Amino acid sequence: MQSFQTTAPDASIDFSVTTKSGIKWNEVLSLGGLNVALAISWIAYLEYQPVLLQKFAVTQLASFLVVAKAIILVVVPILAGWAADRILANRGRFFVVFMIGISTTAMIFMIVASIISMGPEGALAGILPVMIVLWLISMSIFIAPAYSMIERFASGSKLPVVMGVIILVTEVIYALEPLVLQLIHLFGETLTFIVGGVLVLGTGILFQRLTSDEVYERTEMSRKFQGTARNSYFTIAFLGLILGAGRALLVEFVSTEAAVEFLGGKQLSFLLLAVSALVAFTMGRKVSKLGTGKFMPAALITLAISGLISFFGISMTWIFIPAVVITSVSLGLSHLCALPYAFGKLTPKNTTIGIGIFLGASAVAEGLFEIWYAL
Repeated sequence: MQSFQTTAPDASIDFSVTTKSGIKWNEVLSLGGLNVALAISWIAYLEYQPVLLQKFAVTQLASFLVVAKAIILVVVPILAGWAADRILANRGRFFVVFMIGISTTAMIFMIVASIISMGPEGALAGILPVMIVLWLISMSIFIAPAYSMIERFASGSKLPVVMGVIILVTEVIYALEPLVLQLIHLFGETLTFIVGGVLVLGTGILFQRLTSDEVYERTEMSRKFQGTARNSYFTIAFLGLILGAGRALLVEFVSTEAAVEFLGGKQLSFLLLAVSALVAFTMGRKVSKLGTGKFMPAALITLAISGLISFFGISMTWIFIPAVVITSVSLGLSHLCALPYAFGKLTPKNTTIGIGIFLGASAVAEGLFEIWYAL
């Protein structure tokens, strides 16, 4: 049986972070801000995509875009991670891929805003579907490079604390989707896409500037690394699949299938996401002190069992409700431990592609659910 230790492939390499608390909070919060911008952008996309397809009379492309989104979210983070690692190794530059993704996303936001303002009769109306696909690609390019920097924001034992904060910030936005939607509707279609572009570009540039020193440290570490340890890509992909399946169950399955007398499926999904985020945040310091090895195996097993019970027990409320609550709690704990564990299974030269594999695998289940409901 494989041990869930979080040691790096080569213990001779110093991953220490020279701050009083062991955590670089400015960098952590900048990533949290980027995640907020991403979450708001995805909520806006999911809200306005069917509206725009109908407005521009291309509703026949709805199923195609669902399939395209599922494929893009799995494949692009892996390719972006591979490219970022290659550029870092060959040219000592890391943010090339990241800034391509950020700037392209912002540009597409502005183009879509222009298309919307001109209406279906405008000269650019025909390229709207192309812009949507390109937007999906660009939104998936910079997430792996951004997340791969987390290990430079804290010493190894403090990574669960960092993850707790990032999970809280990200999932709370999704849990507050009804309030975000009210704000989006207040802005309207055109202004929403303009604001989305500004948010992504602004938070991306801030993240790039605040983390430049960490990139230099990582570059030097990659050059010095002489270990022969292998990267555990299969294990990392497996972790991503399990976590992605758990989150997809809460986000897609529960919100669509749950038939609860006192609470609708969508509201239950938001509540479960909030519970998962709060569990991750409150348990961050505890996991940091005791180590992920004491939590991760039990959390993953519980997540798998409770998730299966939730899926097959949807028609029995007295089984379904406790099962999904346990799923949300175990998902929070598993999410807290998974990335710190993944970093320990990657060499410095291959960190970004490893995180890309983790993110790509975690998108598989949600993509399958979306295709299932769309087709």
